[in-house]
Amino acid sequence: SKFITPLLRLGFKKSLEPPDFYKVLAQDESRTLCYALEESWENEVNESKVKNRPAKLHNAIYFVFGRKYILLGSILVFEILTVSTSGLREMEAGKIMNLLSNDVARFDQTVIFLHYFWAAPLSLIGFVALLWYEMGPSCLAGFLGLIILVPIQAFMGRKMGYYRRQVATLSDKRIGIMNELLNGIRVIKMYAWEIPFSQLVDAIRIK
Repeated sequence: SKFITPLLRLGFKKSLEPPDFYKVLAQDESRTLCYALEESWENEVNESKVKNRPAKLHNAIYFVFGRKYILLGSILVFEILTVSTSGLREMEAGKIMNLLSNDVARFDQTVIFLHYFWAAPLSLIGFVALLWYEMGPSCLAGFLGLIILVPIQAFMGRKMGYYRRQVATLSDKRIGIMNELLNGIRVIKMYAWEIPFSQLVDAIRIK
């Protein structure tokens, strides 16, 4: 690409700095898009109250960005930066850190695998057609096996989701405790509380 190649050459010669990168268009800046998504979400919430239905975030995303952008990371940062003092008291620091690190990465993975919802059935139909042409009706036995695996995979997916939520809860608690330990490390060293707190951390990690 005529845009990437000069940048790679420059990066090979020296360490890249912010002025070396191309400027983002004004309509593509995170601040502009984040405000647009925030406004669309407020409209979705108000509309959901009028129609007496749950507000859906994907409606707001689709209304503003269509299929091009999913800027959930920016709106999460925006909401956390604008949270009130009373809201910070109710939200643990570990939960905020876990939200910004792990949960945002899951949105990226969702975008990657989202197209399988429509591509997989079409691919399956094509494979069955080819197998029917090569093997005849005997290919239906394998197709029946795939159909049987669908509810099994759905059950395993629900189980994995349950255990992931449990792990996320424990991770929030562990990160919160580690954050409190780091903030109060001077007091811990002053009163020689290293062993009790290390046992507390080990107990959380074992879970």
